[in-house]
Order: sequence, then structure tokens, then C-alpha cells
Amino acid sequence: MIPLPQAYWDAMIRADFPTFVAQVMAVLEPGTVYEPNWHIDVIADRLLKVEAGACRRLMINLPPRSMKTITISIAYAAWVLGRDPTRQIICVTYSQEVAKAQAQLFNRIVRADWYRRIFPDCRPAVPNRMMEWQTSRGGHRLAASIEGSLLGRGADFIILDDPNKGQEIHSKLAREKVKAAYDIVVSTRLNHPKKSAIICVMQRLHQDDLAGHMLDQEAFEEVVIAATAPEDEVWDLGWGRTYHRAAGELLQPSRAGPAELALQKRKMGPTMYEAQYQQRPIPPDGIVIRRSWLRYYDVEPEAFEFKLASWDTASTLSENADWSVGTIWGLADGDIYLLHVERARLEAPELRHRIEAIHGEHRLDLTIIEDADLGRGIVQDLRRTSRICTPLAVKPRIGKLARMQARSVMFETGRVLLPRAAEWMPAYLDELLGFPNSSHDDQVDSTSQALDYIQQRFSDDIVRAPRERPRGDRRPHGAARPQGAPVRRR
Repeated sequence: MIPLPQAYWDAMIRADFPTFVAQVMAVLEPGTVYEPNWHIDVIADRLLKVEAGACRRLMINLPPRSMKTITISIAYAAWVLGRDPTRQIICVTYSQEVAKAQAQLFNRIVRADWYRRIFPDCRPAVPNRMMEWQTSRGGHRLAASIEGSLLGRGADFIILDDPNKGQEIHSKLAREKVKAAYDIVVSTRLNHPKKSAIICVMQRLHQDDLAGHMLDQEAFEEVVIAATAPEDEVWDLGWGRTYHRAAGELLQPSRAGPAELALQKRKMGPTMYEAQYQQRPIPPDGIVIRRSWLRYYDVEPEAFEFKLASWDTASTLSENADWSVGTIWGLADGDIYLLHVERARLEAPELRHRIEAIHGEHRLDLTIIEDADLGRGIVQDLRRTSRICTPLAVKPRIGKLARMQARSVMFETGRVLLPRAAEWMPAYLDELLGFPNSSHDDQVDSTSQALDYIQQRFSDDIVRAPRERPRGDRRPHGAARPQGAPVRRR
């Protein structure tokens, strides 16, 4: 093979972003053989549209170790500044340590002789800083954590690279902090709100992660690439090229084949694997409660032995606040029927009246309310003033997840029946099957509270020969085996 003259290579690197990515990879990971793949071409095509102003909001969801950071936070930032040294870029990730590590890699590229040769106009300002690399023409790449200070700083491009920390994703407080940092600080840093761009690249971790939050706020062009194609796909590679990916095809089998992915799934568990590798934070069959366990009814029994309302209360009216939820249940012949779900954002006086009204409308035997700050006050007021509703305050003994895991066996053995055609059923199922990865858990909390009370009070009535669990479905970790069920040996 006759080697190309250096000027030819320089021209190719300067003109073609995938070739530029290959050069960056060779510099940053010289011991790794770079293997071009179709997904890099997909990402490159979308990034070039952002650079040209044809796309202002881009969401990219990829499995771990798919070159997303090198391609976007490092190579793309260097590419944009090389072609236009006046551009201003802010790169945000979940921690200052990671932001610093990425800044170090970026600095290795822009200080390299080959980079300065192909982009001679992109000269560093003197003096310069690693976390804020500046050009002599006013451009910069500023590295920051999601909760870091960006006061007084602006950007033509904001790149968010894994803004959620995986170890904290099941903490609602941690998720809310990330969302607030984006809403109040990061999203306000665009130099030109009509023209500047936001790029978010991350593996999905939770329905309520920052990607889910951003997608709820406004329209993004989405690039969602799973480790294993869930269906036949056709991908636009740019320049009139397409890639046809068959259902079941792996993203890059030369790097992660069936054996490697199967091992990773066993290590992580199916729920986290579906989120991070398949970009589905809620698996199709559910997490704690499986879709295949659900039973439905079309007509209510003529009479119930006991009827109960279970309330999980919330006190704020903000748009993203939790809901106050009441679930109505009936016990008949050992089965537990969900009759109604009441879901609203109300302040204390209105909520107190709603609880009392529902108790009367459904002719309930008992209303139970979680013994939290607002709930405790409503219980005390109703017990003092109501003629029809004398609620019971119930204090949770264990955490939300453990509580639902303990009661999941009642779904698994077919004790719980749901109305097939209720208008509120889609929202209820989304939350039930998505728990603990769903955005809200109020309906689940109300459900587990009701089932816990019924199990304790009527255990003799609902213990009978268990129905056989569908084959292939394992009981969630932490859930008890049904009384009388055979012990399975492996």
C-alpha cells in the first residue's frame, strides 16, 4: 500500500468528522484498535446538523462504552472550535472529577501538533486554563459539573454528557437536584436562545432521569440506539447513505458479542441492563410487578366482604409535585379488586373534603391514610369533625421498594384483580409496572399500603391454594414465597 502524503491526510481529517474521530481515538487510546461502526456515522451526521444550525436540540442515548464521550464531549468540541475559534462551548457532566478528566483529554487533542497543523486559526489564548480552554478569538470549551457554577458564562453549544450519577439514580432527591440545576442554571446559559444548541448524550438510567425530564419539556431530535435492536431499524448515515439493522442485531458484535452482553445482564440484573444497554428504563414486562402476573375483571362482584380506601397524600400544587392518590379496594371470595383510583393535586382543605366524600360515595368500611405530616393532620381533623369517615393513620414499617416487593406475591399468585376498561388504568399500569423507575410512585405507595393492611387483617381469607406462576418469571428479590407454595430447587 502506498502511503498518502501528509497533506492528503490532513485534508481528510479537516473535512470529514468521522475521520477526525478516528484520529482523536488513535491519540487518546493508542493501544486500542479503532473499529469504525455505523453508529458513529449516525452520531456524526446529527452533530454536523447541529453545527450547521439545522438542529438545535439533540438527544443521544447509547449503551456504555460506545464512544459517546470521546466522540461528542471531546472530538466534537475540538472539531467545532477548530473550524470556528469564536464558538463557545460548555460541557457538563455529573461530577467535577469527571469534568476534569474529560478536560484533560480535550487538552491533549488541541495541544497536539497535528491539530494545530490542520486548524492553524485555532490558537490558544495566553495564559490558558485546563477547565476553560480559550482560543485567541474568544471561543472556549468550559468544563463543569451539573451542580457547578456557571455564573456569567454563556455558550453556543451546551453538551450534557451523563449528567446523572448512576449510583444515585434511585434517589429522588438526587434526581430533583440534577433537574433543578438544568432548569435553573444550565438551560439559561445559551448565548442565543433562538439559535444556540443543547446536546444531551447519556445512557438511560430511570424514567425520571434528566433525559426523560428534558424530553417532557420540549422536542428533541432523538437518536436511541440499543445494544440489541428491538425491531428492524433503518438509520440515516448522511450523504444519502442508510444502514438497515435487523431485529436482534447487536450494536458492535466485534466488541460486545452475545456472550459478553449476556454476562453483563447477569451481573447488572435485567432492570438496569434494560435501562443502560437497551435504553428502556422501564422493561416491557415490568420490574417489581410483572405484566404477565396481572389479572383483570369486567364486572364487579355483586357484593364485597370489605371495602377500603388507601390514601397517600401530598401537599404541594407545583406542576412536578407528587400527587395525592386514593385507591379503592374490595375483598370478595379471597380476591382483592381494585375499584377506583382518585388522583389529584390538592391542598389540605380540598383534599380533606375529597377523602370524606369518597368514603361516603363508595360506602367504604374503612379509610386508611399514611401517617405523614399532611396525612396525620387530615386524620385528626376527620376523626374530630366527620360523621361518616373515621380514618386510620398507618405508619409505614419499611421503605417503599421493600413494601411493594413484599406485596408483589399477591399479584404473582393472582390475588389482585384490576378493572379492564377503567379510564385511569393506563396511568396506573405505567406507574405500577415502572416502579421503582417511574417518575411518580404515589399510586404504588397507596397500593402497597392497602395490600399490606388487607394481608394483615384478612390473611386467613386470602390464603388458599396458590395459582401457578407463569413459567420464566422469577419472584422479585425480597418478596416472600406464597404460603403453601412448593420450594423450587435449581
